[in-house]
Amino acid sequence: MQPSPVPTPADARWTRRDWGAVTLLAVAAVGVYANSLPNAFVYDDHAVVVQDQRSHSLSRIGELFSGPYWTVTTRPLYRPITLLSFSLNHAIAGVSAPGYRAVNLLLHALTCVAVYRLMMLLFGRFWPAVLAGAVFAVHPIHVEAVVPIVGRSELLSGLAVVTALALYAGDAARGGHGVTWRYLAVVLLTWTAILCKESGIVLIGMVVLFDVWRRMGVPPDQREHKWDGHLANRFLVRYAGMLVAVVIAMSMRRRAIGMLFAEGVTFPFVDNPLVADPWWVRILTGVVLLGKYLRLLATGHPLSADYSYNAIPVARSMSWSVAWGLVCVIALALAVAISLRRRREIALGVGWFLAGYAPAANVLVLIGTLFAERLMYLPSMAAALVCGLAVPGAAARWWSGGSRGSRGLAVGLVTATVAGLVTYGVLTVMRNRVWRDDETLFRDGLSKQPESARCQYNIGAWLVSHGQFDDGLKHLQRAVEIADQYFLARTKLATCYLSLSRWRDAAGVLGPLVADTESRSEHLISPLAMLGKARLELGEFAAAWECFERIRSIDPHHVGAMRCQAEIMTRPDAGSLRDPVEGWDLIQRAVNLDPENIASLAGATRIALTQKRFVEGLIYVKRGLRAARQRIKRIEARGRDEVELRSLQAAITDLRKMRGALGRQDRERHKRLLAPTTRRPGSRPATRKASD
Repeated sequence: MQPSPVPTPADARWTRRDWGAVTLLAVAAVGVYANSLPNAFVYDDHAVVVQDQRSHSLSRIGELFSGPYWTVTTRPLYRPITLLSFSLNHAIAGVSAPGYRAVNLLLHALTCVAVYRLMMLLFGRFWPAVLAGAVFAVHPIHVEAVVPIVGRSELLSGLAVVTALALYAGDAARGGHGVTWRYLAVVLLTWTAILCKESGIVLIGMVVLFDVWRRMGVPPDQREHKWDGHLANRFLVRYAGMLVAVVIAMSMRRRAIGMLFAEGVTFPFVDNPLVADPWWVRILTGVVLLGKYLRLLATGHPLSADYSYNAIPVARSMSWSVAWGLVCVIALALAVAISLRRRREIALGVGWFLAGYAPAANVLVLIGTLFAERLMYLPSMAAALVCGLAVPGAAARWWSGGSRGSRGLAVGLVTATVAGLVTYGVLTVMRNRVWRDDETLFRDGLSKQPESARCQYNIGAWLVSHGQFDDGLKHLQRAVEIADQYFLARTKLATCYLSLSRWRDAAGVLGPLVADTESRSEHLISPLAMLGKARLELGEFAAAWECFERIRSIDPHHVGAMRCQAEIMTRPDAGSLRDPVEGWDLIQRAVNLDPENIASLAGATRIALTQKRFVEGLIYVKRGLRAARQRIKRIEARGRDEVELRSLQAAITDLRKMRGALGRQDRERHKRLLAPTTRRPGSRPATRKASD
């Protein structure tokens, strides 16, 4: 059977039926997500959208293009156009979760329209295009890309890629020669897709697959060139412009974050357990992930916001999950082989799916996560394409069979498809509620992945931040049990112990993180500072001093380390480390480096009290109280954090006590100065000078 021809430009014109179809698709895409609009900011939204001040002012747009995507981590991500969209969003609606999410819903609806348009340009058949757009619109696997605000990188990149493919297909239908406006738009969208999300680079591979697929549909006697000449010609007249866009985007990335890919960056083991595994383990695990993705695409259930360490075991030998993944690989290969012998349409969809899946497979390139549903946003477009082609095609063949049995099969298939779409929509609506707020999301993640270290950490950190220390500590301890070297879990657990004055427990939790005494990584500063604090409170001054010395070998001007060393030097029981004069000088340097640091101001007040420097002490205590009150207001404005609030309240109580002690000592000093002195017999009373 010959493949169906690519439609001509006349076939690609918009009709009233097209407008009706895209209107219904847009309504469906927005409708299934409408109940997510009241949701709050969740999970990574806080760091990227709420706390990142760069996107809160249009005057700082330059910083969006000159810095990384994340400001709270060192992950090598560069997505300036996504950040620019946040900046425009903020300029219109402020820091409003419904305002940001409404834009996400609009972008998803536009992507659904682009999927429909692409199907019409490729195959010119109405019902396959409608079905593909409908599947893409309501599939529940897209919730993680649409509902969280940070999912916008997936939406923008996906929209850019699908639109570019539609324009490229339309240009090819018109001959594909010369520099047309469509081709220039494809080049611009290539650049845009990469700067929205790094995986947008797969657009070039998808374009190449389209050209190969299109050429395979041309009879051999009608081909202008052989394969090598054809690809060389396409490279010169089509791919070169897209590659220039890639080079420009990667140059911008290199200039902003100092790297092209992720050279020199080691992802946390908890986020991606494959970081230390050989290539064959990555291939086996990639097969497992492929099987899991395909199962979720087929069923849409169960979904989870987290698949970090121990949620999906790394595949190092044959297992049922590996076997299922291999079955999926064989099924895809058979689908391509059968399609190439017949209509060839399914082969394009499978090829595009594998191209979109490649960055998420962790085989060729390691990424910062092992598995995530949002990574299927672009590949699911190809899956929707396959579904849109396969279901109407099978139904049409069975219906044309003429027999009652074959027509019954056709009716049953159509009925099952409609029921499947309704089920997808219901699952999406239900899944939106899970992303209502952090607590709901974290509890759902824990119920789905109880052996995930990050799920245990997320709910533990949330409970602790809301004052539920007993339950929170249990989950944090469980996270450490699952992943012994889990940095975030250990540091959060230590922070809780310190706030509860459990110094010995804090030291025990932090010890394994700083065991490598030769390491000079900046990540060690936080655990070393907390460990030094615990050792200091335990009276182990030499061990505490060593911790602070290690910090200052990494950062010579670390204010916290300087403050703690100053306090050790002014302690009367510090032994050979005691040096009150140097301690006073050091604490003043620390305060000058960070005048609003509450701990430094409290330390300076404490030292001033012990050295009877009353004037300086009162100045420092006043500044410390003012800084603490301002800090509390900022915390309450962005959302309460009980651990930090407890620490600040303790600092305020401590400062007030020292203020009272300074006041009492100063009054006693004045009394001694003003008290009359007893004259010895025969001595003259002191006389005042006239100038006095």
